Amino acid sequence: MARKRGQGEGSINRRKNGLWAAQMTVQGRRVSKYFKTQSECREWLRKIRTQIDDGLTFSGAQTNVSAFLSEWLVLTETSVRPKTIDAYKKIVRLHIDPELGRIKMKDLSPRQIQALYSKKLESGLSARSVVLIHAVLRTSLDKRSSRE
Repeated sequence: MARKRGQGEGSINRRKNGLWAAQMTVQGRRVSKYFKTQSECREWLRKIRTQIDDGLTFSGAQTNVSAFLSEWLVLTETSVRPKTIDAYKKIVRLHIDPELGRIKMKDLSPRQIQALYSKKLESGLSARSVVLIHAVLRTSLDKRSSRE
């Protein structure tokens, strides 16, 4: 006999067309995704539950990296020196936005960030510059979990 899911665990259903539908409620809004297998649905629900536990909001899930970093720069501007914020803006504009800007925050993975670092090193960027890119990403993503 199948186990009934508890509140907040999401749901998995088989559709008439053979696909599996996974659904989860995030801040009162229903989010659905369709997969070929039931195990893919379970994995997606597990990932969404982890993101909710880490502070995911519905609006945050729909935000792309570029918009998130723009907002973060505005909020950070008052708490750091002018030259520091200029350096942050330059790093975001030249290195992060072109590579990761279109990705939604909910879909951003460590693998994509590591690929960015590798690509920058292979293109001849200095290790120090890659460390600065990492510092900007780490700081902004740390603030995300404390803000949301």
